[in-house]
Amino acid sequence: MFFAWFSENKQFKKRSGVSGQITPFLLVILVILLIAAIATINIGRVSLDKTCSANAADAGSLAAASIYATAFNNLAQANANMEDSFDIAYLSNYEVTYLEAQDYMNEAIMYTLIASALAAAALVTASTPVICSFWVAGLASVALETSAVLALEEAYKALLAFNYCVQVLESITESFHESQWKAFCNSVVSMDSAYESSYNSGFTYAFSNSCISPKLSDTQNDEFSLWMSSFTADSGSIDDWILAKPAKDGVYTWQDKVAQEHTVTVTLDLPKITSYEVQHTTGSYSEIIDLLDDVISQSSIIAGVLNSTAVTLAVIAAGFAVVFAYSVVSAVNCWCCGPYAIACCVNAPIWYAKAIALFVKFKVQQYAMVSTIAAIVAAAGALSMYLLQSNNDEAYDDWYPDGTTSIKNCQTCKPCRNDEDDDLASCNPCQAASDLMIVRIAEVIMPYWYTICKATQQHPGTSSGIMVTSYPTLTSSSKASFSGGDVGNFEYTFDAKITETK
Repeated sequence: MFFAWFSENKQFKKRSGVSGQITPFLLVILVILLIAAIATINIGRVSLDKTCSANAADAGSLAAASIYATAFNNLAQANANMEDSFDIAYLSNYEVTYLEAQDYMNEAIMYTLIASALAAAALVTASTPVICSFWVAGLASVALETSAVLALEEAYKALLAFNYCVQVLESITESFHESQWKAFCNSVVSMDSAYESSYNSGFTYAFSNSCISPKLSDTQNDEFSLWMSSFTADSGSIDDWILAKPAKDGVYTWQDKVAQEHTVTVTLDLPKITSYEVQHTTGSYSEIIDLLDDVISQSSIIAGVLNSTAVTLAVIAAGFAVVFAYSVVSAVNCWCCGPYAIACCVNAPIWYAKAIALFVKFKVQQYAMVSTIAAIVAAAGALSMYLLQSNNDEAYDDWYPDGTTSIKNCQTCKPCRNDEDDDLASCNPCQAASDLMIVRIAEVIMPYWYTICKATQQHPGTSSGIMVTSYPTLTSSSKASFSGGDVGNFEYTFDAKITETK
């Protein structure tokens, strides 16, 4: 109406008495200014929400990547410690003790072969015809048999020392396996914890940078803080083992003063370790322990047999020495009869004959049996010890770090824990590695080496009475990498950095 009147009376002069012609222009300008102000406010609000969304995505992805980078640096350090432990156990402890055991075994074999030869020589010497060499043969037999006893005792002592060394080798193997297995399992636990912590940290930083708090009342801020506490590692309010799932915990909704609903959604895409490539010894723990147990038990048996043979041979040698002494005394009595030893002269031939008969019977029955058995037992013992030495060599060769096994990491299982309620043995990777003599983690297989965080904000529009506005759904995405190091080569250079934003 104002514009129509103004169009009809636009020829009026200034002094015509008609006033207020500028009013329509002012009204139009005011409306335009109001619309511009509303548009500016809305555009500014959208821009602010877009900035907050971008900040949330950047903060979430970078925080999650930082946790992973730190965890992998720690894993590389722990892996270096594992290899150092192997070097100490294998080169400084096991190898030194193994060489010492081999020296004792070689000594035992040598003395056993000497004892076998001496026992055989004693048998041959004692079996010679009893003529003039009666005393010479007897004396030589006693000396040879006594030497065989001493050789068997030395072999027994050396074999006991070998047995003790192998027990030490078994102890080294057991303690090394236990410590390395626990070190590996603790690494798995740490990486599983890092996976959870990456989720928790990513969500915490993303929501903290979403500009939610300024939009809330004091009561709502308290509720928001309580809800944010669900992303801490100590929270027990979340039933699922992943404390922050997008479908459940990645969405926060609130209402403003006019009961309009606002929603902020954060999603995280984090990789989880697919498998651990583990370097281990050629033989498994059970194979090495079985070999060492077999060596220990058989060496104990052989040592007992050698000792029993030595005792038996010593008894026979002592008896032979008594008979030899008796025969010598008889002969001396016969030869040395004087005017004061008539009885001796009369009885000497009888004593001499008896001594000769007893000597012959003793050496035929006893030496033929005992000395033969002693020679055979000693020779068999030497052969058995040689076989034991081969088993000990095989156990040593099984320690060589020439094996690699891929241990899968369960993608859907509950994370491994090491506390009172969870046993490491129930952890899938730990179960798979329970029989391995682990040297180090050669490689960690990941599907990708970055994290992605998406932040979405949905806010209702406003109505000014002149026009109704609606805000678009704002989504920002950020990718952050955490590569740069190498666990297998002990490079602690993993670093988190944002590589892409949308």
